[in-house]
Amino acid sequence: MTGGYGRVVWMPTFDSEHNHLTVNPNPDHVPITQSGFLLPEVLMLLDLMAEHNLALATGHSAPEESMTLIRAAQQRGIDRIIVTHPSSALVQMPIDLQQQAARLGALLEYPIAHAEPIGRYSVRRFHRSDQKRGSGERRAEQ
Repeated sequence: MTGGYGRVVWMPTFDSEHNHLTVNPNPDHVPITQSGFLLPEVLMLLDLMAEHNLALATGHSAPEESMTLIRAAQQRGIDRIIVTHPSSALVQMPIDLQQQAARLGALLEYPIAHAEPIGRYSVRRFHRSDQKRGSGERRAEQ
């Protein structure tokens, strides 16, 4: 790797297996797990990411896949982990898993579009939901 421009590696989004199974069938989807285990190629990628100090974004992975990614990334020394819009219809991560991810040190990314009238939350509901997840606690501690 040359140039030093890469900072974040996203797992598959619209071509994820989770998206294929839950939102939009895609014959060219890209799995990252098999039988609950990360594929060898994904583990190799995580090793490279750790070597080059790159952050991980979970993409549109299934909630359990995201948790598996977080743990595997941390085992390799990757400490910058972003759970990509976990409350969206594309990811559907339950609040208890969002809380677990936050406790493990992952940052949870919530697009403001989810708080706008075009999204599924009002700003007030978005804030209450954010408080339930404990998202504000981590920011306060830093």
